Amino acid sequence: MNTTLEKMWRLGILSVVAFQLLLGFSPAAPNEPSFTTIDFPGATFTVAFAINPAGKINPAGQIVGLYF
Repeated sequence: MNTTLEKMWRLGILSVVAFQLLLGFSPAAPNEPSFTTIDFPGATFTVAFAINPAGKINPAGQIVGLYF
């Protein structure tokens, strides 16, 4: 005969197992970062400032920076 406490314990364990299974099937992050060379023609020095924290160029394909 199951008591309410035993039912809650089993539900808790089942919830933890289900959560772990969901985490196990999440997509993995890429192993290597991507690298893009920025060489402005005739410049001796090029710096890009507006690459977002995810390491991507903005949706318009623009990078804000400067060149000398």
